[in-house]
Amino acid sequence: MRLEPGVWITPVVRLVRPLGAGGMSTVWVAAHMRLHTQVAVKVLAVELRRDANARARFRREGRLWKLIQSSHLVQTLDAGELDDGTPFMVMEWLEGETLSHCIEREGRLSPRDALVVIQQLGKALQSAHETGVVHRDIKPDNLFLLRSHGAPILKVLDFGVAKRMPYATFRDGEAVQTLVDEPLGTPHFMSPEQLRSASEVDHRTDLWAMAVVTYRLLCGARPFEAEDFPSLCFTIIQGEFTPPSAFDPAWPATLDHWFARCFHLEREGRFNSAYEAVHQLQAALAPLGDHQPAGAPSTDDEEPDWEDQKTRPR
Repeated sequence: MRLEPGVWITPVVRLVRPLGAGGMSTVWVAAHMRLHTQVAVKVLAVELRRDANARARFRREGRLWKLIQSSHLVQTLDAGELDDGTPFMVMEWLEGETLSHCIEREGRLSPRDALVVIQQLGKALQSAHETGVVHRDIKPDNLFLLRSHGAPILKVLDFGVAKRMPYATFRDGEAVQTLVDEPLGTPHFMSPEQLRSASEVDHRTDLWAMAVVTYRLLCGARPFEAEDFPSLCFTIIQGEFTPPSAFDPAWPATLDHWFARCFHLEREGRFNSAYEAVHQLQAALAPLGDHQPAGAPSTDDEEPDWEDQKTRPR
């Protein structure tokens, strides 16, 4: 089926205009005639329509949205296949911006605002982990902030590379294979074990990524940086990062200790759950009150271009 404005995806959903495209899917703005509202339609990318594994991942993502009970996940309204068998999802329309766009504009957030964001991310991850799902690609691009007159409301996006854990409370339906050398995730936010093997991770790899996001929000930089992909992998696997107090002694030592535990090279040394990690972060930031210590020195360096080594954008 050729996708273009005016095409009916279902008897009540009509495409309006394309919104964006990545390596695994295209997203359209659409009109839901029954609900009288605007929605988003996500469709598997044309070049992956004959890829059985990609199709299985896409269908699984549609099921995961419904299985994980959290107000901080995007609501899925419908899912199905086009006339040619291409899978699609109809999802709630979100008004706002990605966390990535927010921090590009703001540089970094106050401890109070950062904590609000991470608390909501922690709730979403706790729900996912209790269901038996590891996201595997937590990063600012996959976190969406709804426009609100009060505190920001966060929604977690894109479970396209999620992993089902052995204790999961649902059945997969179609089998999804993770190849040994298949890169799943985004390097700057990946744990050491995820860099070694995307299939050999558990919920604690999401907690590592959550800590990377937290560091970016508070300090205005990422904890692990390097000039090229191999050097970045080495830096992460060595656990080499600058504690916040090195930028400004006003950052409490408790925050340094929090990051040190989050970035422990052995999974057993990290927090056991998102709930525990967020609770301890709240305690670590308590001494600051409304004070905003200095962040990492700013840099004008451009983002490294590792597109041939990174996972395709979704």
